[in-house]
Amino acid sequence: MSKVVNKECLERNYTFVTNEIDALELVDRLVESEAISLSDRARIVNIKSKIVRNSDLVKIILNSSSEYVLNSFLKSLEPKYKHVLDKLQEQ
Repeated sequence: MSKVVNKECLERNYTFVTNEIDALELVDRLVESEAISLSDRARIVNIKSKIVRNSDLVKIILNSSSEYVLNSFLKSLEPKYKHVLDKLQEQ
């Protein structure tokens, strides 16, 4: 059974997550689930640096007071970034 991931776990693994994901592959799914806004998406997409894009996305997730936002982000990792989700759940 997988462990619930909280914001503290995401914070502890911030560098790992921002190095492993590509925010461009996640933002559309997060907009569709209403976890991030269209303006958040537009800002992220317009950032040239992959690591800065990823960092911006993770900061949006961490700054949200909604557990739904965190859970939507974690769910968005499942298809392509399962290894990231697995590491977060191991913590």
